[in-house]
Order: sequence, then structure tokens, then C-alpha cells
Amino acid sequence: MKKPAYKKFPYVVLLGLLLVGFGWWALRPKAWDGTRRLTVVLAVPSIVVVSYDPVAESLVVWKLPDDLEINVIGGYGAYQARAIRDLDVQEKYQGYLLRESVAYFLGVGVDGHLTGERSISLPKTIDRGWIKARLQSGLFKSILGRQTTSLSVGDLWRLWRAVGGVRSDRMDVVDLETGNTLEAVTLPDGLVAHRADLQRTDALVQRYMTDERLVNEGLTVMVFNATKKVGLGSTFGRMLTNVGIRVVGVEDDERMREMSAIEVRGLEMQKKGTVRYFEKLLGVRSTVEPLGEKRGDVVVRLGTIYLQKIFGK
Repeated sequence: MKKPAYKKFPYVVLLGLLLVGFGWWALRPKAWDGTRRLTVVLAVPSIVVVSYDPVAESLVVWKLPDDLEINVIGGYGAYQARAIRDLDVQEKYQGYLLRESVAYFLGVGVDGHLTGERSISLPKTIDRGWIKARLQSGLFKSILGRQTTSLSVGDLWRLWRAVGGVRSDRMDVVDLETGNTLEAVTLPDGLVAHRADLQRTDALVQRYMTDERLVNEGLTVMVFNATKKVGLGSTFGRMLTNVGIRVVGVEDDERMREMSAIEVRGLEMQKKGTVRYFEKLLGVRSTVEPLGEKRGDVVVRLGTIYLQKIFGK
């Protein structure tokens, strides 16, 4: 005997709620809310970095040579770019080692990664229309689950739409192999690799990766190195300067500390994108502190955990 239709109604409602809930979960933003610059590392299998600025509605694509030497975070030393993805898989980092090593090389925060098999291979010649089409194709495959990525479906969908809306005159392709930022070096085994000139690379990054939203916020930061590692403060300061944040000073802290700290002058300042950027880089939440006469709107104190992340134990 069939159940009356009204008795089936609760099940239909429950199924509908489950579908709505799943849709919300799948499309929720995980790494990007659509209001700030998004930077993603693609290993497909060559390393490509894609950065979209929603304020300027512009896109920059970085092509890294396979034989480019990159210092891998965590104390692994220098590896050629083509080998970092395999190292990440071997050490079971699930993309983290790849993503953060490229971030450290460029001196900018990176929001996520995407890996695949030659799904977004780029040509030697710079054809913006062709590159844009290949990027959209690879992102769409990721939405369908055919690529490995740290981004949510919602993040990928927003980025796919954003890339599609970029005009050709607002898209730049930076091929490090064809510029003057690299020098050829002969390795001990006789092979030739490329090594980047840091100052020239930073000049390029600042030209193409400045985050206008952070610049417009106008916050200044004072960086204190609370470890024994000489130069750690300057290393972190580079991650700020390259995106347009003004660093007013770098000094050694009065005492050593394990956890890094981000100190701001008020509750409203905690909501700023600049402070969120610091929190992403250091993996800690900011706190409101009476900074008094200290220079800077924000004080960052770097601890040994951040040191170990970059240079290993």
C-alpha cells in the first residue's frame, strides 16, 4: 500500500535541506572572499604562479623555469623547481612544501596550490588569449575534481569567473627565463641550472604583485626578531614590502620567544586586510595591545616556530 503524499513531504524537505547544505559547503570560500588579491601556485607539472587582483581586475602569470634553483623551506636546501613537487609528495606535505617554498622564493603570501598532469602547460611564446584559455580549462577540471588542490570548489569557481573576465590589456605574463633576473650556474654534476638575483626578482614582484587594497589601508609595521637567527626580521620584512606594506623598522627583540605575535593598536585594526595577511603568514591571531610610543600601527614579533618553518630545526 502506497504512503499518502503528505507523509512523504518531510522526507522531501529533509532531502532538499541536505542538498542545500551540501551546496553551501561545497561553494563556501575557503581561501578567498573575492575582495583581496589571490595568489595560487600551479604545478602542472612545471611551476606557474597565478595572481588575481580584484581591485584592479588584473591578472599576472609567472612562469618559473624547470631548472630554477629554489630554497625549499624547512631546511631541505636548494632544489630545482621541477623536483619540488616530487619532494612534496615524497615527504607527504600535500602541497604545503611546494606552496610555501614558492612563496618564500617570490617573497609574497600564497593562498593555495593546484597540481595536475600537463593540464595548464604554457607555450614558450606569450599569447595572453591562449594562456587565459588554458588557465580556465585547468581551473574547470579542478572544479570537477580532476586536479589536486587546496582550494574549495567555491574558491575555484570565483577564480575561474575572475580569470574569464580579465581583459587582455590587464593581463601580464612574467617569464623569468627570458628576463634579466637569472644567471646560469654549473652544478657539481656538470648540469647547468638557473639562480635568481634576489634584488631584481623583488623589483619584478613589487611591480606586478603589489596589493592595492593593503596599500590603501596604509598601515605601518615594526618587525622584531625574537630568535637568534640573524636576518630573520629582514626575511619577513621582504614578504611585506613586496606586496606594498610599509615596514618602518626591523630590530632584535628584548627576549626570545617560541610563538610569534601580532600586536595591534585597536579592535578595528584587527579587521584590516593587512593584519589578516600577517596572520596568514605566521599562523597566529593578532591581539590588541597598548603599543604606546612604539613605531608602527602593528608590531610583529617573530618566534622560533616561524624560524623552523623557514629554515628547519
